[in-house]
Amino acid sequence: MFEDVSVSRIGKRSLTAKNHWEDLSFKKKYKIEKPTVFCFSGSGDVSKMSANGFCKLVENMLTLSFGNPKNVEEEVDIIGIAYGVTDRQSLIGNMEDLIGNMEEHELRYFIRNYMLPIVLNEDKTDRLPLETACKNMAKVSFFGFCHGCEEIQTILSKMKKILPKYGYEKDEIEKILGSTFSVSYAPETNDRHCPGVSVFSMLDPHNFGSNADDFEDYENMLGEDVDGLLLDIDKSGYEFGRKIKYVPERYEFDNIKIMSTKLLNEHEPKDEHPINILSRDANWNMRFYKDKNADCVSQMISFAICEAVENSRKVCQTNEHSIVEIRELYKNLCGIENRGFKPEELKDRTR
Repeated sequence: MFEDVSVSRIGKRSLTAKNHWEDLSFKKKYKIEKPTVFCFSGSGDVSKMSANGFCKLVENMLTLSFGNPKNVEEEVDIIGIAYGVTDRQSLIGNMEDLIGNMEEHELRYFIRNYMLPIVLNEDKTDRLPLETACKNMAKVSFFGFCHGCEEIQTILSKMKKILPKYGYEKDEIEKILGSTFSVSYAPETNDRHCPGVSVFSMLDPHNFGSNADDFEDYENMLGEDVDGLLLDIDKSGYEFGRKIKYVPERYEFDNIKIMSTKLLNEHEPKDEHPINILSRDANWNMRFYKDKNADCVSQMISFAICEAVENSRKVCQTNEHSIVEIRELYKNLCGIENRGFKPEELKDRTR
């Protein structure tokens, strides 16, 4: 059947559905009933198949905590977006060359039917008690790649502007958004409207090819002892470890940055942008590359998304508010960087 790629589509990873993809609708209210990961990939994911492939990548990372894809599906909803191609002239090209994004009205539908039910009453006319809203938001996490990270931050930014209309104060909105968590690889944006972990490679020409000087401080700090990897926490008022002109509405949350001079240390890549560099299979093996740095960073972001989902599960089970403790996560990620973990050790630490 012909797939209309002129509009964005949303669906859920499902091992029992045809092609393991269950269609959802932007225009229908979605109820968060268990830990949920919203997956926003790069702008090239304009088909349901490619969006589902990105969801599968996250599913495989979650096997670290849940053992196998079936257990992941029972415990977690993984929801993905296939972007709409708005340039009609480009629709006559090959599918792999198409570029898409979420249109403004699609973002509004997503916020109205997927995000606002988290923080509003049943008929979406009034706010919830702050503790309830925070608990609901803690059930949600985000996984983004490249352009998808910008879509995530745009959604959260819009939430900050919408919620005051329902009676939420600024400090309450900060607590609500501070209850969710995002994991990003090669993000197009440095905005951070929730806590999270971001991965950057200095050999990513898509995002940083023309701005290598921005990483000079990091490059000087990267020594043989860490083998080309550096972890840092950007606090409010800092970006890439440097003090910046602080814009509160853009940089309100701490964010762990994982920097790399070279992920594929056993190859000579021209481009370290593709997400498949960090891809693992359902048996926890690296799918395409065996390079030490790529494997290490893949372990770190897998651990991070597992920590986010485990926190969501804790909230679902106890009905008590809980957040991902970013300082504790930072210490654990440093442990992975310093010596690496066997999968069974990582599983012990996410339970």
